[in-house]
Amino acid sequence: MNYISAGDKLLEKYCIEPRICFWGLTAMVNPNNTNDIYFFDCSLYSMVDRKYSDKPDVRIVLSYKSPISLTGIRYGSQLEYNILPEKAVCSKDDIENCIRNTISELDRSISETLDAYKAVEKKRDIPFIRTIRGEIRGEYYGLLTKKSILMDLLSQLGYDGLRLDANVKPTYVLYSVDLLNRDFKALIIDKAIKLNAHKRMIDINILLESLSSKK
Repeated sequence: MNYISAGDKLLEKYCIEPRICFWGLTAMVNPNNTNDIYFFDCSLYSMVDRKYSDKPDVRIVLSYKSPISLTGIRYGSQLEYNILPEKAVCSKDDIENCIRNTISELDRSISETLDAYKAVEKKRDIPFIRTIRGEIRGEYYGLLTKKSILMDLLSQLGYDGLRLDANVKPTYVLYSVDLLNRDFKALIIDKAIKLNAHKRMIDINILLESLSSKK
């Protein structure tokens, strides 16, 4: 398996108490005809807080772009750090299926919300219905905005609406988490990438339990 190298200075800064480091499996996605790299989550999505666990786009939200281009990537060894259990195959087919399912679920939510809006629109003269109508309308346009943002991100990954036009390689990334303030970092070569979505969504207790079971 491929372990992306993390420099000694990063290890000295981000892998000491109160921080811990561990390996997480990702799919390293390189859109064709580019030198860009994106890391698509294959392990941490199973450790999100309960309020996010039923969201179809969790893996996409937990994915991120590398500040290091393809030609700058180097590999190293596992060192002493634990590895999170794999939760996805982390192949090109796996990512394409995840993307399709996410879009399908989002389209279903948009359709259901639109139907609900049309239903209350017929009763819009009833005072309390006006409030409900406004809430549903806001939810509907919020979903449309979410899909627009999602499709823009997916196009950057190389997804053309049917397939992923990219090279995909299962790769381990070294993560650092501060147990006091929950800050997440991905340590890649000489860069520490701040991961705000991970800080917001990952349940630290589930993460620690998973890591302890690997010892």
